[in-house]
Amino acid sequence: MHARTAYRTARRFEFQLGDAWYITRPVNIALPRLERQPTEHSLVTIISASHPAQLADGGWIEAQVRSFVGAGDDVWNENFLQGLLIGTPEPTPSPSSTFLDSMKRLVPWHAFVPNLNFPPGPYALSPTGLSQVYRLYDDTKNAFMVPIEPTSTEDGHFEPLQLAGNYPQSQSIAVPSRLSTLATDHHPLRGKCIAVKELFSLHGLRVALSNRAFLAVQSPAKETAPAIQKLLETGVVLLGSTKCSSMISREDPIEAVDFQAPWNPRGDGYQSPVGSSSGSAASIASYDWLDITIGSDTTGSSRRPAFVNGCFQHRFSHDLFSLKGVQLCYGPMDAPAAFTRSINELEAVVKAWASVGNPKTFSKPTVIIYPTDYLPVANREQQTMIDQLIDDVAEAFSIPVKAVSFKQKWQESPPKDVEGESLEAYLHNVGLNTFVYGFCHNHDEFRQTYQQKYGHPPFVNKVTQWRWDVGGTISHEQHNDAVRRAQVYKDWLLQNVLELDRETALVVLPIKEAEPNYRDTDPGPPFAQDTWDPLWLSPVLGAPEISVPVGNIRYNSRITKRPELLPVAVSFVSPPGTDELLVSALRMVFAHAGRPESVQIGRNMYG
Repeated sequence: MHARTAYRTARRFEFQLGDAWYITRPVNIALPRLERQPTEHSLVTIISASHPAQLADGGWIEAQVRSFVGAGDDVWNENFLQGLLIGTPEPTPSPSSTFLDSMKRLVPWHAFVPNLNFPPGPYALSPTGLSQVYRLYDDTKNAFMVPIEPTSTEDGHFEPLQLAGNYPQSQSIAVPSRLSTLATDHHPLRGKCIAVKELFSLHGLRVALSNRAFLAVQSPAKETAPAIQKLLETGVVLLGSTKCSSMISREDPIEAVDFQAPWNPRGDGYQSPVGSSSGSAASIASYDWLDITIGSDTTGSSRRPAFVNGCFQHRFSHDLFSLKGVQLCYGPMDAPAAFTRSINELEAVVKAWASVGNPKTFSKPTVIIYPTDYLPVANREQQTMIDQLIDDVAEAFSIPVKAVSFKQKWQESPPKDVEGESLEAYLHNVGLNTFVYGFCHNHDEFRQTYQQKYGHPPFVNKVTQWRWDVGGTISHEQHNDAVRRAQVYKDWLLQNVLELDRETALVVLPIKEAEPNYRDTDPGPPFAQDTWDPLWLSPVLGAPEISVPVGNIRYNSRITKRPELLPVAVSFVSPPGTDELLVSALRMVFAHAGRPESVQIGRNMYG
């Protein structure tokens, strides 16, 4: 074991095994005096026997070690068999001779520790006590904003892990052993490693929103956002916060002045990760030591990143979670979102974090709505993938596909008092007067605080500044009228399109066109999405939306000068409150149709 003594502190010790770096953290456990007292850091493995009979079986310990070898753990390897601590039940039985012989073949030394009630896995033992070991990984994709110290969070307080990575300008992320906390049927998320978009407050950490001016006036959060606290209570392990687009606004990599945008691993490696949940999507597509990431979505902030980074995504129904402790983009449409590389993992997240399904009312989908206003898309290859998934859903549930034009249906059955006005005319500037107005005034206090402290306005990117400038000109009356129109549109959709009183509809949506979007491409001037945009459907309804990868499209990269692959995804929207039904339905479809139920990290989703 080679240690970097320059980085030894009272709380941690770092060492290297081969090319991998590790960090230790003391554990609060009292060990009895051992016959062999360590004089320096020794790597040990802890295994606990739950019954005396196990110690009479010479093959038991070898079976335990073999299970560790086959687990492919992030931390544990055979270097941790320098010693073995075996927890035993009381009273400590006398091990059999065959058991002791097996021990001699495996490790230089071992010790029996009565009632060693601590998780199995890799540890470091020193004269000062026992320490848990974490693997250090470099955040080579610059997706994390603040990695956290791997300390006990019983008091709910987090501290930044102030440790640079070996890769230039990267940070180190401390990842625990998966052997120590295993998921079960009753606790499917226990031990899963997660990261959270940095607009959610984490007790002890400051929120930056990827903006230096915003960070300059922030204090450490006094509590963790209730939505994230609820997730932590499922037993997940938090590794840190991920980057978002500056001020939760549109910000392509070429516009990222304050903090560099994360790197999308797909294709040629120079595609935009898109925002605003860019760090959450890019990290789940890049790192196999990360299981789940949490983002947020207002008008596409999680769905578009899921598409281009090639991962599974679920945008939750509104009102499932408190928005306390969450930096708002536009509160009435803000919702948490989850990213995974597996549809099965995504289903587990939805069921464990936000159990809201009503199986008596929503037992299964009954119809697929094909909105002809948004489909087909221009790219025939992409459209073929959409059509194939629609066919799979229809076949899995034996349900019809119903082509619907929202515009035509509005014309035929308009809401009361709007006869003669087209849908697009009725929704004209509703997006501007709701979203942009709300976005602007969410930052009133920030602008005032920064001006008072520094004597000048804060710097923000051009899109944020445009939203502030335009939002400040919108009157309360214009805003209130737009909110009313959005509500009329929502009620009309539920009654006339989703037909909520007699159907459980899935609305299929394309998300975006599948085409290259390089990091150095200027996205053009700011603009306001209109409520008519398909990305506004689930926000207007307050409904869940799942995005699933369905394949790759080949393109000729101007970066690598060779063919590369772009991910393609498809979304489905279901009625508000049907989160469990939606994710379970798509999980069933993927299994039924033999589709890949998970994606890989790196350039190609499918290896």
